Amino acid sequence: IYTPIPIDPTPTLNLPDTLFAFEDSSGILIPNLNTYRTDGGLQAVLYSISNQTNPDLVNASIQDTILRYSTLLANQFGQSVITVAIDDGSNYSQDNALLLVQPVNDPISFTGYIGNQETAEDSILTMDVGSEFENIDNEVLDYIIKRLGQPLDNASQVDNNGIITITPSADWKGTLDSLVAEARVRDADETAASGLFD
Repeated sequence: IYTPIPIDPTPTLNLPDTLFAFEDSSGILIPNLNTYRTDGGLQAVLYSISNQTNPDLVNASIQDTILRYSTLLANQFGQSVITVAIDDGSNYSQDNALLLVQPVNDPISFTGYIGNQETAEDSILTMDVGSEFENIDNEVLDYIIKRLGQPLDNASQVDNNGIITITPSADWKGTLDSLVAEARVRDADETAASGLFD
């Protein structure tokens, strides 16, 4: 009698080409890797990460059949190719997926301090207000000094990358109170403002 012994096929995977995550996050990329087996899934297998091209950006790990991730660098985004191995103890194969870590909009914020300012009559005043705002996403910002929500009266101003030059009107002297510095993302509605100068 001839009885052929069945040979277990090599376990194989067909992962999605691309997986997505957001910067500053962690979670589950694939809740059950068995869903992506292409060998019929008859034998028990172990899953592992056999390679990752950008481990400084994101950490991929496997818990049982769950593919998880956690981003490692604050406010950073990019990509990493993750190689997942499948092994039944006798046979082994692997497949790759591209993990895209996408950016999120980090709002600009005022983090500094601006005190009262003085200048002589008919003299200009230069202020570095740009360094008082946090701009994590390195967006292009425009800056302005406002009084009660409006541009300055009795003075003109020019913004040069956060360095504001204020030129009082000729022969004008007095006090401008209730001043704030405002930063605005160019070509967008996003703004942040300082507290009142004091």
